[in-house]
Amino acid sequence: MLLGICAAALLFRVLILVEAWNKNPLTTLPIEDADVYWRWANEIAAGRFMGSGPFFSAPLYPYLLGLIRVLGGGLSMVYGVQVVLHLLTAVLLSLIACQRFGRPAGLIAAALFLLLLEPAFYTGRVLNGTVVVFLITCLWIGMVWAQGYRSSWSWLAIGALLGLNCLANPSMLLAIPLIVLWVLLLGESIWRRWLHSLAVVAGAAMLMMPATLHNYAVVGEWIPVSAQGGLTFYQGNNPNSTGTYTPVAGVGTTRETQNLDAYRLVAQELGEPPTWRQTNRFFFEKGLAFWAGNPEHAVRLFRDKVRYFFTGRNYDDIYFPKLEIQGGLGNRLWLAPMPVAWLTLPALVTWVMMLRRPLRFGPELILVCIPFLVVVVFWYSSRYRFPAVPLLAVLSAGGFAQIFNPDRHRLWSTLAWAALAVSIGLGWINQRTNFDPLEPWRVNAYTKIATVLADVGKVEESIEWFERSGNYGPLSTLAIANYASVLLRNNRGSEALNILELAVADEPEDPEIHGRLGIALHQLGDTERALIHLEQAVFLSPDDPKLRNNLGTFYLMVQRDDLAFEQIRVALDLRPAYPHALINMALVHDRRGNSEAALDSYFEALRYDPMRLRVYQMISRIASAYAANGQIVDATRAIDRAIEVAESAGAFELVMQLRQQRFTFAP
Repeated sequence: MLLGICAAALLFRVLILVEAWNKNPLTTLPIEDADVYWRWANEIAAGRFMGSGPFFSAPLYPYLLGLIRVLGGGLSMVYGVQVVLHLLTAVLLSLIACQRFGRPAGLIAAALFLLLLEPAFYTGRVLNGTVVVFLITCLWIGMVWAQGYRSSWSWLAIGALLGLNCLANPSMLLAIPLIVLWVLLLGESIWRRWLHSLAVVAGAAMLMMPATLHNYAVVGEWIPVSAQGGLTFYQGNNPNSTGTYTPVAGVGTTRETQNLDAYRLVAQELGEPPTWRQTNRFFFEKGLAFWAGNPEHAVRLFRDKVRYFFTGRNYDDIYFPKLEIQGGLGNRLWLAPMPVAWLTLPALVTWVMMLRRPLRFGPELILVCIPFLVVVVFWYSSRYRFPAVPLLAVLSAGGFAQIFNPDRHRLWSTLAWAALAVSIGLGWINQRTNFDPLEPWRVNAYTKIATVLADVGKVEESIEWFERSGNYGPLSTLAIANYASVLLRNNRGSEALNILELAVADEPEDPEIHGRLGIALHQLGDTERALIHLEQAVFLSPDDPKLRNNLGTFYLMVQRDDLAFEQIRVALDLRPAYPHALINMALVHDRRGNSEAALDSYFEALRYDPMRLRVYQMISRIASAYAANGQIVDATRAIDRAIEVAESAGAFELVMQLRQQRFTFAP
């Protein structure tokens, strides 16, 4: 029966992914965090294992993606691997449920997990949720197994699994002291308890050591896994927080920029460059100060986060599965129709029952608490609740299956089934009280789809989605800017200008809109007005490297190289890892006749974006100029460096072209 359930689930996942691949641009082009993971994987595959800063995200998933890229796989292979892990997770959950609650619970647990919308949805996204739940399930089954054997080697293995979980999900660092405490309380001699607990710590430390050493090698600080906890804490605990992700003033919303922005804010506050640990501590202290100064608001936030954990169905911080379904991009997701929120209260009933035997059920009691604490202490998103999903499926199944057991378990089963009815009803209550509404996110979700369609060259469809999203409410600043860019690409410049000018009139202090209007005016030939708006954008937001670079690009185009140099230099001071600004700086050096400095900037740009063809073309041009002047050594050295970068990036066709050019210099 279990094999039949998994076979049906495999068929359903394939049907879902095929539809998504053919219809949904968000499946074939990663965005936001997914885009960061994918580009990170490409850098790893190219041999660049060390970053320019500490890890700001859990590193295990990007390195797994990097391995897939090394093997020649693309997004389709990633999704295939995630489907396999998803099905293996279901099998392991069935085994755990059988061991804990009996065979009926095993089948129910697998079926429940495979019917849930979120696990099915995330198999088709470049996000780490599928890997996280698989590793938590492996840790769980390992802890249950070790309870029976209790050898030091088994606990060392548990520690290793715990370390892997920390690399995939840094919040699992909270589990280390809890699991150690549980091991210390298990009934054996004192010295064996301590030996086993030390084995757990040693196993976890060994697996986390590569990430810790990476962080120390890069910034000279002992950061166990990642360095973003403080900022994440403050995003969920500040005067503007609502229980979900809340941007911090002065800090960008993209994963690439927000940590550098946070670092810069702390540097301004302290008057000197901080360490990353200081940056982390600074935002933790600001969040704690908010708790102390606003206890009533803090209590309301805790209440709302708890409510989100148990009843959240709609909100997410990147993707919105329900809106994709309603938009016609995920019709087959009805094959996994169950919201995770349906299982939270039934699982809670079983969890409370387990409190009667805390040592026996220590793994369940601990592993449910970690994601719950993360949501309550930080902020809610389905991704932060996601590590609890395997526990919710098994604990709910345990309660539902007691109906097949003797009378003494019937009360437990009755409570679990009643809790399921309450969980379903809470969705209606949320609608009536306007808690966790879906509609406010429709514009955001649809404009993301429109932007991605434009990025993949489907301009007409993109415009349709922008117009469609405008029917549901006002567009955000970024959406307006992207909409105007798409219109410009479709030779509808007057419409783009009209949209941007109306946006500037509505939001005269918004630097992004001024910047986009300046770019549009320049593209349409109105350089005087373009300069006014580009300079106004920088005036309104002088610490935005993108706006500085845009102004520098304008100065380059109108042959004002000294002004361009100043703006681009500031942009690179604000964000050193900025390929577009590095390319512009190279152009300035090239115009000034400083070919060596230009090459250095081009190669620095390739360090962050090794597949940018235009950079290789510019390097090739400089090398040809060297050769024409008789500087054959300089010409061949430049081409050799370019060949080395292209080879490491896997751009073998480009390597052949560069080698042909090198042969003309030094046959």
